[in-house]
Amino acid sequence: MKKMLVATLVAMLGITSAYGQFSAGTLSVGGGVAFSSEKSKYEYDNNRTVEGDLGTYFKLSPSVGYFFADDLEAGLTLGITRQAWSSSFNSDLRYITGQTTFEPYVRKYFSLAETVAFFGEAGLGIGGGKTTRIDDDNNTTVKYNQASVFNLGLRPGVVFRPADRFGVELTAGYFGYRSTRTENPDNNGDVDMRKDSSFGLSLDMSNVQLGLKLFF
Repeated sequence: MKKMLVATLVAMLGITSAYGQFSAGTLSVGGGVAFSSEKSKYEYDNNRTVEGDLGTYFKLSPSVGYFFADDLEAGLTLGITRQAWSSSFNSDLRYITGQTTFEPYVRKYFSLAETVAFFGEAGLGIGGGKTTRIDDDNNTTVKYNQASVFNLGLRPGVVFRPADRFGVELTAGYFGYRSTRTENPDNNGDVDMRKDSSFGLSLDMSNVQLGLKLFF
Protein backbone atom coordinates (compact mmCIF):
# COMPACT_ATOMS: atom_id res chain seq x y z
CA MET A 1 0.00 0.00 0.00
CA LYS A 2 2.81 2.41 0.90
CA LYS A 3 4.59 1.65 -2.37
CA MET A 4 1.39 2.38 -4.27
CA LEU A 5 0.97 5.74 -2.48
CA VAL A 6 4.57 6.70 -3.20
CA ALA A 7 4.21 5.73 -6.85
CA THR A 8 0.99 7.75 -7.11
CA LEU A 9 2.62 10.83 -5.56
CA VAL A 10 5.61 10.57 -7.89
CA ALA A 11 3.31 10.27 -10.88
CA MET A 12 1.28 13.29 -9.74
CA LEU A 13 4.43 15.35 -9.27
CA GLY A 14 5.61 14.34 -12.71
CA ILE A 15 2.33 15.42 -14.28
CA THR A 16 2.37 18.72 -12.35
CA SER A 17 5.91 19.44 -13.46
CA ALA A 18 5.14 18.58 -17.06
CA TYR A 19 2.10 20.86 -17.27
CA GLY A 20 3.36 23.70 -15.06
CA GLN A 21 6.87 24.08 -16.41
CA PHE A 22 8.16 27.33 -17.91
CA SER A 23 10.19 26.22 -20.92
CA ALA A 24 13.64 27.51 -21.85
CA GLY A 25 13.51 30.13 -24.60
CA THR A 26 10.27 31.72 -23.34
CA LEU A 27 10.09 35.53 -23.28
CA SER A 28 8.04 37.34 -20.62
CA VAL A 29 6.71 40.91 -20.70
CA GLY A 30 4.65 42.45 -17.94
CA GLY A 31 4.46 44.75 -14.99
CA GLY A 32 3.28 45.17 -11.43
CA VAL A 33 1.74 47.74 -9.11
CA ALA A 34 2.25 48.36 -5.39
CA PHE A 35 0.28 50.83 -3.27
CA SER A 36 0.15 51.68 0.41
CA SER A 37 -1.18 54.43 2.63
CA GLU A 38 -0.42 55.20 6.24
CA LYS A 39 -1.49 57.71 8.86
CA SER A 40 0.22 58.39 12.16
CA LYS A 41 -1.15 59.61 15.48
CA TYR A 42 0.46 61.44 18.37
CA GLU A 43 -0.60 60.51 21.90
CA TYR A 44 0.14 62.79 24.84
CA ASP A 45 0.26 62.18 28.61
CA ASN A 46 -3.13 63.82 29.14
CA ASN A 47 -4.72 61.13 26.94
CA ARG A 48 -5.08 63.61 24.10
CA THR A 49 -4.63 62.17 20.60
CA VAL A 50 -3.71 64.29 17.59
CA GLU A 51 -3.73 63.16 13.97
CA GLY A 52 -0.21 63.08 12.53
CA ASP A 53 1.41 62.74 9.13
CA LEU A 54 -0.42 61.23 6.16
CA GLY A 55 1.59 59.39 3.52
CA THR A 56 0.94 57.44 0.32
CA TYR A 57 3.22 55.16 -1.70
CA PHE A 58 2.81 54.05 -5.32
CA LYS A 59 5.16 51.98 -7.47
CA LEU A 60 4.84 50.91 -11.11
CA SER A 61 7.21 48.15 -12.25
CA PRO A 62 7.28 47.23 -15.98
CA SER A 63 9.56 44.28 -16.69
CA VAL A 64 10.95 41.99 -19.38
CA GLY A 65 12.47 38.57 -18.82
CA TYR A 66 13.89 35.54 -20.62
CA PHE A 67 13.93 31.88 -19.54
CA PHE A 68 17.50 30.75 -20.15
CA ALA A 69 16.62 27.30 -18.74
CA ASP A 70 13.44 25.49 -17.73
CA ASP A 71 11.86 27.37 -14.78
CA LEU A 72 14.82 29.79 -14.59
CA GLU A 73 14.22 33.39 -15.66
CA ALA A 74 16.53 36.40 -15.83
CA GLY A 75 15.18 39.85 -16.49
CA LEU A 76 15.11 43.57 -15.84
CA THR A 77 12.51 45.64 -14.01
CA LEU A 78 12.18 49.42 -14.16
CA GLY A 79 10.90 50.68 -10.81
CA ILE A 80 9.02 54.00 -10.92
CA THR A 81 8.11 55.14 -7.41
CA ARG A 82 6.17 58.12 -6.13
CA GLN A 83 5.68 58.98 -2.46
CA ALA A 84 3.73 61.89 -0.99
CA TRP A 85 3.21 62.95 2.58
CA SER A 86 1.82 65.91 4.47
CA SER A 87 1.57 67.00 8.09
CA SER A 88 -1.64 67.68 9.96
CA PHE A 89 0.18 70.50 11.76
CA ASN A 90 0.68 72.36 8.48
CA SER A 91 -1.76 71.27 5.79
CA ASP A 92 -0.23 73.71 3.28
CA LEU A 93 3.13 71.92 3.31
CA ARG A 94 3.60 68.75 1.24
CA TYR A 95 6.58 66.61 0.24
CA ILE A 96 6.70 64.65 -3.02
CA THR A 97 9.40 62.05 -3.74
CA GLY A 98 10.01 60.60 -7.19
CA GLN A 99 12.44 57.72 -7.66
CA THR A 100 13.56 55.51 -10.54
CA THR A 101 15.50 52.26 -10.14
CA PHE A 102 16.91 49.64 -12.50
CA GLU A 103 16.36 46.18 -11.03
CA PRO A 104 17.95 43.12 -12.71
CA TYR A 105 16.66 39.85 -11.28
CA VAL A 106 16.85 36.06 -11.45
CA ARG A 107 13.84 33.87 -10.65
CA LYS A 108 13.43 30.18 -9.93
CA TYR A 109 9.92 28.74 -10.39
CA PHE A 110 8.53 25.70 -8.56
CA SER A 111 5.31 24.26 -9.99
CA LEU A 112 2.63 23.64 -7.35
CA ALA A 113 -0.21 22.67 -9.69
CA GLU A 114 -1.07 22.73 -13.37
CA THR A 115 -1.69 26.49 -13.34
CA VAL A 116 0.07 27.64 -10.14
CA ALA A 117 3.78 28.08 -9.40
CA PHE A 118 5.77 29.49 -6.50
CA PHE A 119 8.92 31.49 -7.24
CA GLY A 120 11.87 32.92 -5.39
CA GLU A 121 13.49 36.05 -6.80
CA ALA A 122 16.98 37.42 -6.20
CA GLY A 123 17.33 41.01 -7.31
CA LEU A 124 19.50 44.09 -7.35
CA GLY A 125 18.25 47.67 -7.42
CA ILE A 126 20.26 50.76 -8.38
CA GLY A 127 18.84 54.22 -8.94
CA GLY A 128 17.97 57.56 -7.46
CA GLY A 129 15.47 60.33 -7.11
CA LYS A 130 14.64 63.60 -5.45
CA THR A 131 12.20 65.08 -2.96
CA THR A 132 10.35 68.32 -3.64
CA ARG A 133 8.79 70.51 -0.95
CA ILE A 134 5.57 72.23 -1.97
CA ASP A 135 4.23 75.14 0.08
CA ASP A 136 0.66 75.79 -1.07
CA ASP A 137 0.35 78.82 1.21
CA ASN A 138 3.21 80.68 -0.48
CA ASN A 139 2.76 78.91 -3.84
CA THR A 140 6.41 77.82 -3.89
CA THR A 141 8.13 74.61 -4.94
CA VAL A 142 11.72 73.90 -3.96
CA LYS A 143 14.06 70.95 -4.23
CA TYR A 144 14.34 69.45 -0.74
CA ASN A 145 16.91 66.70 -1.24
CA GLN A 146 18.41 64.25 -3.72
CA ALA A 147 19.06 60.57 -3.02
CA SER A 148 20.76 57.52 -4.54
CA VAL A 149 19.62 54.01 -3.60
CA PHE A 150 21.08 50.51 -3.63
CA ASN A 151 19.13 47.33 -2.81
CA LEU A 152 20.15 43.67 -2.78
CA GLY A 153 17.74 40.99 -1.61
CA LEU A 154 15.23 38.18 -2.03
CA ARG A 155 11.47 38.17 -2.43
CA PRO A 156 8.94 35.31 -2.71
CA GLY A 157 5.90 35.19 -4.94
CA VAL A 158 3.27 33.07 -6.62
CA VAL A 159 2.00 33.12 -10.20
CA PHE A 160 -1.37 31.88 -11.47
CA ARG A 161 -1.34 30.98 -15.16
CA PRO A 162 -4.89 30.27 -16.44
CA ALA A 163 -3.54 30.18 -20.02
CA ASP A 164 -0.14 29.32 -21.51
CA ARG A 165 0.57 32.92 -22.53
CA PHE A 166 -0.95 34.80 -19.59
CA GLY A 167 -0.19 34.96 -15.86
CA VAL A 168 -1.20 36.88 -12.74
CA GLU A 169 1.47 37.15 -10.05
CA LEU A 170 1.70 38.31 -6.46
CA THR A 171 4.89 39.11 -4.55
CA ALA A 172 4.88 39.76 -0.81
CA GLY A 173 7.76 40.54 1.52
CA TYR A 174 11.42 41.43 1.08
CA PHE A 175 14.55 40.13 2.77
CA GLY A 176 17.87 41.82 2.15
CA TYR A 177 20.03 44.94 2.32
CA ARG A 178 18.92 48.47 1.51
CA SER A 179 21.02 51.62 1.41
CA THR A 180 20.07 55.25 0.74
CA ARG A 181 22.47 58.17 0.41
CA THR A 182 20.81 61.57 0.71
CA GLU A 183 22.12 65.05 -0.09
CA ASN A 184 20.34 67.86 1.78
CA PRO A 185 21.28 71.40 0.68
CA ASP A 186 20.80 74.14 3.29
CA ASN A 187 19.97 77.82 2.85
CA ASN A 188 23.67 78.71 2.64
CA GLY A 189 24.31 76.40 -0.29
CA ASP A 190 26.15 73.80 1.78
CA VAL A 191 25.25 70.13 1.34
CA ASP A 192 24.64 67.81 4.26
CA MET A 193 25.30 64.13 3.43
CA ARG A 194 23.35 61.35 5.14
CA LYS A 195 23.50 57.58 4.65
CA ASP A 196 20.85 55.15 5.91
CA SER A 197 21.11 51.38 5.60
CA SER A 198 19.11 48.40 6.82
CA PHE A 199 19.21 44.62 6.62
CA GLY A 200 16.41 42.22 7.45
CA LEU A 201 12.86 41.18 6.67
CA SER A 202 10.26 43.72 5.57
CA LEU A 203 6.56 42.82 5.41
CA ASP A 204 4.89 46.22 5.01
CA MET A 205 2.37 46.93 2.26
CA SER A 206 4.95 48.70 0.07
CA ASN A 207 6.48 45.24 -0.50
CA VAL A 208 3.21 43.67 -1.70
CA GLN A 209 2.87 43.85 -5.48
CA LEU A 210 0.25 42.58 -7.92
CA GLY A 211 1.23 42.10 -11.54
CA LEU A 212 0.40 40.66 -14.96
CA LYS A 213 2.69 38.81 -17.38
CA LEU A 214 2.53 37.69 -20.98
CA PHE A 215 4.64 34.75 -22.19
CA PHE A 216 5.86 34.30 -25.76
